[in-house]
Amino acid sequence: LLLISLLPIYVYHRRVLSLSQDKLSDTERLQQTEVTRSLAEAIQLYQSSLYQQLTGQRQLLALAGLIGNIDDEKNKGQVTTLLESLVDNNPNILYVTAVGQSVKGWGAGDARVMEDEFLKKAMQRAFFTTQQRAEFHSDPLAYGTDNRPAFIMALPLMVGTEFRGMLAAVISLDRILEWLNEKSVRGREVYVVDRSGRIVAHPQTRRYVPGQDVSTTVPLVARLKTLEEERRATETAPVVKTDGGKSEDMIGTYSTLPQLNWAVIAQRSLDDART
Repeated sequence: LLLISLLPIYVYHRRVLSLSQDKLSDTERLQQTEVTRSLAEAIQLYQSSLYQQLTGQRQLLALAGLIGNIDDEKNKGQVTTLLESLVDNNPNILYVTAVGQSVKGWGAGDARVMEDEFLKKAMQRAFFTTQQRAEFHSDPLAYGTDNRPAFIMALPLMVGTEFRGMLAAVISLDRILEWLNEKSVRGREVYVVDRSGRIVAHPQTRRYVPGQDVSTTVPLVARLKTLEEERRATETAPVVKTDGGKSEDMIGTYSTLPQLNWAVIAQRSLDDART
């Protein structure tokens, strides 16, 4: 009789526990949606502000009549002063350079940044792209001994329809890294990837290096590759994270940034979400 009387209590307890866990899981999904969307908007504003500053700098060079002969030695002082002003007004710009058709020019900021071979090669790709009268936005880059996240943005310098050079900036993503650290709490990981599944910025900088492909270990990241590039989307789904041969049930959410071809990812283990 005692066992019979305890059975309904046990069933009721299990039911209440299940409902409680489901509610906690739903709360985690809502929080992830809010976090990824808000960060996606903040990152978009961050990039837009930097782009406007770079285009503004190009306009100043044009108004000063410098674009036509940006690499002329006699213009070095004036060009350098304008570039230094841009760097001084934005600590996120590590280095900025204006070069002519001969790839000779002037720069401002921390020149040591350009000693990095990956950045040098990315800058070469930037020049080739701007030669085609197109703007350039690099893949995620790691620079320095501690693999800090960065990217390169470049604009063509034109006189009419004639290409006369390039204005390019190496931009730190440390500010975005700060936002990701603020949101990565209580077992939740929040990071940024590009649509190819490569890390753009991750709070665990020693473990996840910018440019590292994580699409094979995080199924949610793999799904990004199946989306149309111009589509803005937010999706939350149960996923299984594979790490070092171990599998873990997760709740994950992504929000895309079509303009940058990036996405913000938030994920947390199901066990952590239910406790």
